[in-house]
Amino acid sequence: MSKMTKVLSQQAFDLRQAGLSWMEVGRQMNLSASFVRHLAIYNESLQQRPAVWTDGLQATHGVALRNAGFSSKSEVLAALQQEPALLLNHVGIDKRALEKIIAWAQLQA
Repeated sequence: MSKMTKVLSQQAFDLRQAGLSWMEVGRQMNLSASFVRHLAIYNESLQQRPAVWTDGLQATHGVALRNAGFSSKSEVLAALQQEPALLLNHVGIDKRALEKIIAWAQLQA
């Protein structure tokens, strides 16, 4: 989910929580009532989902890390501190993915 979609889904959720109808929420956001309903419901499901150690990381990169044998943020951080380039040996982790993983790890530190 993009950052813009997250912002829109939170806004739709908040307006609905404030007591507005789906139609009113849609009008305020200049979107259809059915679309803002979908956004708000999706936002609510995200809030109820338990946290996962790869949260904040693109899903494909999280899968690549799990497939590479990592099972926690701390393991990834330790690997990045030792030799980040070694992560390039794993399927699904190219230079661009490594850059994103490093940026994610710096936010997590």
